Amino acid sequence: MPKTVYSVFPNYVFEGTFPIPSRLRKSIRNELEIIASDGRTLETNFGSLTNKNIPLEEEIQKLTLLAGNQFTTDASKVFLEKGSQIQICNPYLISINPGHIYPVQFEPCRWYNACVWLQTTNKGSMLYFEDFSAKSFSDRHSTQDHTHNIEPEEFKYVFWPTNVPWGHGPNLSMLDTIVLHMTFIIQE
Repeated sequence: MPKTVYSVFPNYVFEGTFPIPSRLRKSIRNELEIIASDGRTLETNFGSLTNKNIPLEEEIQKLTLLAGNQFTTDASKVFLEKGSQIQICNPYLISINPGHIYPVQFEPCRWYNACVWLQTTNKGSMLYFEDFSAKSFSDRHSTQDHTHNIEPEEFKYVFWPTNVPWGHGPNLSMLDTIVLHMTFIIQE
């Protein structure tokens, strides 16, 4: 069950934290080290990315499936029809070096995005959403901002629609922020 469900610009965003046991956390950290050292990453000006077409390590693949199952469960409580088939597309890792940001992106050919922080601190790269339209969404209590930030936490997940531009803010920690990212499509 998601920790919180709310709308942004107005779209449904789901966030929560996976209860990952310490043994599995250690296995995932070991896999992150293997991936970083075996040449599967592309170095960038902000850190590195893994190739979307090369499979990730076993425990990270299991975490990808867990995220897909969690999204199906969360979305079916709000808007997803029973029996809908969700396909996970192109899971990859984003590593953001200290002092860097991951620029604004959006995935126009998918349905929902997902990210799971695998390595971070409370000063790591937050996820942010941007609304570049001139619309102003408000209720009787407040007007919604055009930027929305989600604080990082290890094994925290976030699901959001692909039409919302997103990025990762500055990594103010001394540790690389590593995020598992994927997209979903619905199979009719």
